[in-house]
Amino acid sequence: MKLKNIKSDYYTNHKTFIKAYNLLSKDHRKFKSYYSDKRLTNSEKLLLKALYGLKKGDADCLENIKTIRGLNPFLQGYKYVIQAAYYNNSMKLMKAIACAKKAISALESIQDQDFIFNPMSQIVIAYGNLKDSKEMGEYLEKLDKLPKDTDYKSGLYLQCKGFYELINGGPEKTVDSIGECIANYKNAVSDRLSFIYVVLFMAYVQLDKPDECFAVLQEYKKAGGFKVKANYKYMVTMLNYIYNGSPIYCYKRDFINVLTLYYELEVIKHIAKEDYEQAMVAWTFLNERNPKVYKADFKFKGPVCLFSRALDSLPIEMPGRGNEQIDLSDLNNYKSYQAKLEYILKQSKTPLEADHLVALLWGELADYDAIVRLRTQVSRLRSKKKLDIQFKNGAYYLAS
Repeated sequence: MKLKNIKSDYYTNHKTFIKAYNLLSKDHRKFKSYYSDKRLTNSEKLLLKALYGLKKGDADCLENIKTIRGLNPFLQGYKYVIQAAYYNNSMKLMKAIACAKKAISALESIQDQDFIFNPMSQIVIAYGNLKDSKEMGEYLEKLDKLPKDTDYKSGLYLQCKGFYELINGGPEKTVDSIGECIANYKNAVSDRLSFIYVVLFMAYVQLDKPDECFAVLQEYKKAGGFKVKANYKYMVTMLNYIYNGSPIYCYKRDFINVLTLYYELEVIKHIAKEDYEQAMVAWTFLNERNPKVYKADFKFKGPVCLFSRALDSLPIEMPGRGNEQIDLSDLNNYKSYQAKLEYILKQSKTPLEADHLVALLWGELADYDAIVRLRTQVSRLRSKKKLDIQFKNGAYYLAS
């Protein structure tokens, strides 16, 4: 097989699959009719079903394609693109980037520059969600160099460009880019429409235009797709909290595929109630997912967004590390964690932050599981010894 004919040969061999693939955003009924098309291999059918599941927000859409083996580079590239899109939607961003890069590698091996546009855009979006503007900018530049020879690619590029402008503090430019995308390519990028409205929504948040935010939300709700229901609940809840002073009510079951949103709501809800202990548990989860953005002591280092606006509205004064007089040799004489914790709290002259207590008790960094473990020990000690253990501003102390 001559190198120059590799791409065309794959396109010829999979022309029915490509035809079905391109129908997803146009005609769902006709798309699904290909499930029983005898011209398609079983692997091709499984990929189409996974793609439809992704479109409909089916959390199990990847299960049937995980075990597919022996795919040629063309179908392997499509498989990785579907996985990258799923991981992006689920905010498993490093997995999304890894799968998208594998897709690019597979497609480059057959000189398919057309479909590479899709995984390249997935990488731009993933780095945007990680708030990594440097990597995002580098891949946006690569995306810009690819041919934009269809309405779909033109619209997709404007979406990525608008998102990049948003991450880099240019919401006015974002409104222009996304506005152009919706005005000229709305039908072509219908499978990306929900995310496009999210980017526009976030731009209006940065511009502090609540009326426009609520208007975009109505369009977003109509778009449908993966995570729309959960995202909508998050955005409406945060908007009403910030601009109308409404209390936050949230349930984990409503955010099962986007737990980051749930824990952001939990942080704001509990800080507003001055329940810093619960807020710290939620913050620890966020810190584990993205330590560059969710820093210690409730410090948020991302761009202006609903979460940052809500957080900035709350007065938070974190205590210092403390000057506790704790003899580690004495501490090690205690066998149980309950006894060690009681000794630490009684010896400490100042409040102790949760991560410091974790380090003293277990000699490890304070991840989410460790914070939960600490709360359990504190709760047991309160109950068993009737100690008045308080938690405020991220630190524990024994009330006198």
